[in-house]
Amino acid sequence: MSHPSPAAIIFDFDGVMFDTELMHGQAFVDVLRRYGVDIDLQASIREFVGHNDWLIVERLIERHAGLAGLTAADLVDEKTRRYSEITGDGLEPLPGLRAFIDRWVGRVPLAICSGSRTREIDRLLRLAGLREPIDVIVSSDDVKVSKPDPAGYMLTRELLAGDGELAVDRCLVFEDSPAGVRAATAAGMATVGVRRSYMDEAALGAVVLVDDFAELADGDSEASVFRAAGLG
Repeated sequence: MSHPSPAAIIFDFDGVMFDTELMHGQAFVDVLRRYGVDIDLQASIREFVGHNDWLIVERLIERHAGLAGLTAADLVDEKTRRYSEITGDGLEPLPGLRAFIDRWVGRVPLAICSGSRTREIDRLLRLAGLREPIDVIVSSDDVKVSKPDPAGYMLTRELLAGDGELAVDRCLVFEDSPAGVRAATAAGMATVGVRRSYMDEAALGAVVLVDDFAELADGDSEASVFRAAGLG
């Protein structure tokens, strides 16, 4: 049986390429404390994973009187600066990601569709030496509406296609959140769930899951995952 080949591979960023969801959460915790607001880190991760910063801060401002004098842009900027401090000199990507990208770069276009900001994504990619293989980045700077709305994935496909054609059902997505899985599925894309400690597998909603990209190092395993995700 031949190995199924996607027309494009699209990664969510946080929790898929880098294990950064808890770092985003900690950045919010630290910034909110400056305004006398305490939130539970683990509970916030479970609630907000997969959503972009704009949606998160809008909900936080609605809930907490101590944030009433801030705009969403103010709070997002403060959180972005704190997140950069936490991530410091960069991070190692998830196991097997480098090898997976090396296998597919030049064969199919590679993209990122994330609720993070472009500068956050670009910075960690460059520090890890992974910026060059990525053809397109779509972030919350490009699409303000958050996952589970499929708008980000549809824009990603549009940018990858350019003036040509790119079959949406041949795009393969890697996601770690229910909102992200729902967004990719609503866009009509084949989706692989990435297990994370903060997310219940059943809640994730993906038909096939992997712990990381090391599980795809073997050709037969990779082909099996691709088929289970919906690539014939």
